[in-house]
This record gives sequence, C-alpha cells and structure tokens, in this order.
Amino acid sequence: MHDISVERKAEAFFRGTVVLRDLAERQVVPILVGMVRKTGHEEAVVGTYYRMHIWVLSLAKLDYPVHCQTVLNATRAMFELLVDLKLLVCDASLTEKYHDFSFVARFSAAKKFIDHLNADPKYMPPAKPEKRRTFISDPSNQKKFDDLRKKHWGMDKKGKLITPDHWSGLDFAARCAKIGPQEQRRYRDIYSQCSWFVHSGPTGIAGLSPDGVLAAFGWGHGQIQDMFAEGTEILCTTLHLFTATPDLQKQLELARVASGMFL
Repeated sequence: MHDISVERKAEAFFRGTVVLRDLAERQVVPILVGMVRKTGHEEAVVGTYYRMHIWVLSLAKLDYPVHCQTVLNATRAMFELLVDLKLLVCDASLTEKYHDFSFVARFSAAKKFIDHLNADPKYMPPAKPEKRRTFISDPSNQKKFDDLRKKHWGMDKKGKLITPDHWSGLDFAARCAKIGPQEQRRYRDIYSQCSWFVHSGPTGIAGLSPDGVLAAFGWGHGQIQDMFAEGTEILCTTLHLFTATPDLQKQLELARVASGMFL
C-alpha cells in the first residue's frame, strides 16, 4: 500500500522528463546534427550534451517506479556530465586534454589487463595474441601514452607519469569546487544518495517503503530535469542557438516547469 498522492507526484515528474526529452529531440538535437566543421571545443561540448540527452532518452521509457535504481544511476551520471560541460565552457583550453584522455584511459585499461594476465602463472596465452596485448605492445602507442601523460598531467612527487582517472586530473569533489560554491553544495546534497544506488550494499534500499521507492523515482527525475535543462541552456547559450531560434529559450523555460502541470 502507498499514498496515492506520492504516486501522482512520481508520475508527474516522469512526464516532466518526457517533455524535456521531446524539446531536445525536436528543437535542439536537429540543429546539432546539422552543424558542419565543428571545432574541437564544439565537438567536446556537443558530445557531452549528446550523452546527457541519451540518458534522458532512456529514462523517458522507464515509467515504472521500480526503475528507481536506474533513475538514480542516471542522476549521478547527469551530474558528472553537467560538470564536464561547465568545465569545458568555462575554459576552452581544456579541449585538447579532454580529447586526448580517451587514448590514455584506453591504453591504461588495456595495460592493466595484460599486466594481470602476465602475473598469473597459470594463464595460458592463446596462439593469437590478445588485441589489447598487440595494442599496448606497439611502440608508437607506448610513446603516445607517455607523451600525452607528460603533456597534460605531468609527474607525481615520485617522478612517475600521472595516469588520471578523469580527463581534468581532478576527483569529482574537486571538479565541483572548481566551478563554485553552488556546485559544491549540490555535490554534498545529492551525490552520496545517488551513489548508494550505483554501488553494491544495502544503504540505498535499507528500510525503504513502497512510498520511498516512489519518492526516490520522482526525486531522481526532478534532479535530472533541473540538470538537463541547465545543460541545455548552457549549450544553447554557448553555441548561440537562442539567437538562431528566438522562441527556443521560452520553450525551454516552459519545459523546466512541466512536471507541475501534471500534478
């Protein structure tokens, strides 16, 4: 049994996400798709926004409250992507580091896997070398891995090249702090709650009632709407989409409060 008003609020928040999805699909994404000869900075900004949009596309299909774990996973991912977007917009000089991180992260993951295989005395390598072994054994790839790390992230106190966990070289708390106090407050307010549903363990669901499931579902959708609308505004301002489509800003403002229309 649960409170019908909580159920209605959860449904209203879900429908608000659908409205934002529709706005992005019809008014924003077609413009982005039509952009030609994007700069590296524009590629980074648009690519980050696409990932935010894809989360919204998924969430607009998961209308059953039992999907609250997925919703809160998406809330955390949306927050991290929004912070990436803000860092890139605030400092276009980060663009090269953003793009180069992909190679560094992939090489590092491949190397860790091969190092693990090499350390296992019982492992029997196949006749044909693993693709990851071939990749990290290529001298040009090894050099690129070292050159990019030296260029963007430097060395630690022991004189070893740094392999960062994030392209910025900062953990998430530090990334939020770099943006400002408001982002720090949001980090302290919601990040732990979202992480409880990403990681294993009972923290997120311990003692959770049926109404709690509904509340978590609706709360996650509400947070996602705030962040996706904010990201959409940043994107449209940065790429001058509001200038090209004057009515778009008004439509975005209406979509921001769409959940309230369904209550």
